[in-house]
Amino acid sequence: MFHLVFLLDITGSMSNELEGVKATVAQLVQTVTADIASEMLITIVTFTEDHKDCYVTSDTFTDGAKAAQFVSKVKLCCPPGIAGVNASGGDGPENHKAALAELLLMDAEMPTVAFMITDAIPHMISEPSTEASHEKRHFAAKHAITDMDLFHILDALHAKFQERLILNVVKYYPNLDHAIYGAVAKRFNGVLISPTIRTPQELANGLMAILLRLFASLTNDPNVLAQLDTSSNPLAAFSFYDLEPIQIPSDENHRWTIANPTVGSTDDLLFKLIERATVIVGARFTKRAITARVVNEQVELLLVVAKALSGAISNGEAMERAGLLLKKINELIGKEHRRQFKLTSERLFNILSNHAATVEKEMDESMDGREAAVSAITLMSIEETARDVASEGEEAVVDPAEALLRVASLFFGHLAVLQLPTRLGVVDFMDAWSASIDKVANDVVSAADFLALIGDATTVGGLSEREREYNFLQLVADPEDAWGTTLLQVASGTQLLDILTALLSGAPAGLFSPNMFRGTVSASLLRLLVLEGELNPETTLREYQSDIVRKMTHTIRSLMGNPPPLALEPASAVSKHLFRVLRLQGDSRNGEEGREQVRLFLEELAASQVQKFAKYRESNYLALVEKMVGYKHKEEVEDVFVHHVLLDSAQLSFDASHAVAVILDSQLSVHVSRAVTNVLAVVYEHDESIPALAEVWPTFHEDLVKLLLLQKRTERYTLNKTEQGDEWVRNEEVMLPLATSKLFPIRALKLMQDKHDASVRAIRARRLDLRKEEQWRKVVAMFRLPMREFIPQLNVLVKSSSRKEYKLLSKAFRLFGHELEPAEYETKLLVALTGRQIRKKTGDIRVVFNRGNLHPMPERFTPLSDAFKQRLRELQRDHAWPLTHRYRDSDAANRHGFCNTKPSPWAAKRYVGKTFWETGEDGAVAA
Repeated sequence: MFHLVFLLDITGSMSNELEGVKATVAQLVQTVTADIASEMLITIVTFTEDHKDCYVTSDTFTDGAKAAQFVSKVKLCCPPGIAGVNASGGDGPENHKAALAELLLMDAEMPTVAFMITDAIPHMISEPSTEASHEKRHFAAKHAITDMDLFHILDALHAKFQERLILNVVKYYPNLDHAIYGAVAKRFNGVLISPTIRTPQELANGLMAILLRLFASLTNDPNVLAQLDTSSNPLAAFSFYDLEPIQIPSDENHRWTIANPTVGSTDDLLFKLIERATVIVGARFTKRAITARVVNEQVELLLVVAKALSGAISNGEAMERAGLLLKKINELIGKEHRRQFKLTSERLFNILSNHAATVEKEMDESMDGREAAVSAITLMSIEETARDVASEGEEAVVDPAEALLRVASLFFGHLAVLQLPTRLGVVDFMDAWSASIDKVANDVVSAADFLALIGDATTVGGLSEREREYNFLQLVADPEDAWGTTLLQVASGTQLLDILTALLSGAPAGLFSPNMFRGTVSASLLRLLVLEGELNPETTLREYQSDIVRKMTHTIRSLMGNPPPLALEPASAVSKHLFRVLRLQGDSRNGEEGREQVRLFLEELAASQVQKFAKYRESNYLALVEKMVGYKHKEEVEDVFVHHVLLDSAQLSFDASHAVAVILDSQLSVHVSRAVTNVLAVVYEHDESIPALAEVWPTFHEDLVKLLLLQKRTERYTLNKTEQGDEWVRNEEVMLPLATSKLFPIRALKLMQDKHDASVRAIRARRLDLRKEEQWRKVVAMFRLPMREFIPQLNVLVKSSSRKEYKLLSKAFRLFGHELEPAEYETKLLVALTGRQIRKKTGDIRVVFNRGNLHPMPERFTPLSDAFKQRLRELQRDHAWPLTHRYRDSDAANRHGFCNTKPSPWAAKRYVGKTFWETGEDGAVAA
């Protein structure tokens, strides 16, 4: 699935651009193929504002025609769905940040390409306005975000999407604003474009040229480009900007450091955009279902086998008829499908011979009284079903759907009931080896439920209440059922298992994705072995889960085809590696080399679990790493020029034994060790004994520490490009002991920098602002002076409560007040809050600071004890200290023209309403 997003400025100056986007979406719907449309999601985000509010809307469509119909009705200044609003924006900055934040609410797993179309700059924090305050309130209410810094919002977007978002900016009127938008586009590997002609059709033609080139690359279909109008160059009306020289600032305060972009090569920059889009979308978009060929013949072939198993025809006759069918299938199936068809006459003969021997052995052993598995749907065993099918006539079945339903009954004896995630109401397989299973049922499914799942919901009225939470059935073979195993093994040499798997997931009859059955059964098994979800201390599978695991493991080992080589690399789905591990023959998985192969798989599984933990539970992950490396962080730093490990060190050294001890005691270790132990149980289930985890992977806990510090699976390898293709080579540094490797202290430092990013950036900013930092250092030094020096310095450095140094003094009391003796602390605090000092010997009170003006709300200066608050109020009442701001003893004006009877707005505002001094201990107004 591919997500296309338009972020559209609908303020008053954007009339032509709105019409251009309308034309683009309409053209898009008309020109893209049905294949592309089925894989594309379109979202229209509109944004505008006025002096009353911030308006942002977001509407998503899976149907291109509905998207075109919606956007055709969008009007300038009128947010869709918000009646009675006509918000034209203004001539200045606008609410682009609110529009960008809508991306935070979208599915970050879906590859997304967005276009922001505008002609203005976003609101900047340093330039407050009524409209900006509305946008800030909108952020807090909708996203629970209070940090309005543009570049911090971009950081949040990047953290959510990782590398799956490309954000392009179409910006009219080249000016200094282009630098900011250049940084925005570069942050997400997009392009900055400026139309040179401001007409709707030119904009539409240019956007369509970009989109069609994207689609041609993503689908690997050059025919898409045939829809381009070659009579003119639609991109000639666009200027593409070279963003390479741009450095992305850490925050808005440093936006002035962004280099102004210059116009670059359209072809080069567009190629980079398309290349990047192809990377983020990847195989999910290009790997489409293909139409099965010669379905009826494949069905007939399996029915011939069923007849042979039941004795309705002899093995000789079955081989003769099967030979003719195999010849016909190979002639008609085509080159594209031949790789998925593995059945040969020789293999079929061996399967039938083995089946006869197995059945004879079972009869000799009397099966220890075991009853044959019975289908929950037909109430028949697979043997009975095969005999029933064998007794049917030879009439030809023309409809592929009917043929598939006929042969599907052969596999009803063994079905695992599963829940797969859905996207837009459709079961989401992603691709063959990445099926994600949400949960597995311990229940059976009814015939009505099965019919509903394969698309015949109209007959049965949908899923029953009991089975509604499950949406998929996995075909499996029972190791104790020779009939079912033989039929599944034969079917695995054809396309039938993939076709039936696709049918169960909602695909039309006859459409399938190669390896779909192998991928889903492996992913289902992995889901059971790992027991994904909330970490819990359970270490064993439940009985019904163990039964399904046993069947799925047997199924994978029974599939036709030679065991593939176990070439472990970190780019493939873990379920694919599991499939290969389970198909290793006994000699291949035992012995020193075999054990090492299994250990490498267990490491791959553990790495994938760590990667998920880091991605989806980031705060827990970083907290565990911090505890593991023993780092103690101080949020407030007194002197930013003192050596700081996160800013001034090349690595963060830690005690390896302590790290291992922390991991050993963690829930993550319990979760991962449970998963790998479950895997060992299925890999070695047929051996005399199952090896313990410590035997196969003696350095498990130390390696788990390494995996946590590396975070991503690919970090353990180096990718080399060769003529034969990609080659993953193990990083030797990763293989060194934790205590001696130079890599892991570097990784520890990087992760702690990420965890405390805001603090690190604040310290870095303070270092850059030498004047402010020097000011802070002086205030802290003054705060620590003895009382006889504190008051003179207070009058020199701070002077009055209206200055910034007074706020810094408040901060010093909060951070370092605990360093002072209680008596000294209260004496200094009394001076800061009241401007007065009480002499120890005489008890006299004299004004020593700020002309004796009282702080109206002392509790805002620093937290106060109840006893000290009571003391302050008593002193004020006993000595009748004035509650108005005083400039001088007389009413003479100062140099600004303010006096006691005519205070400045700042001074007057301080004493508006009831102050601390006019309320009692319980907050009531004092008498």
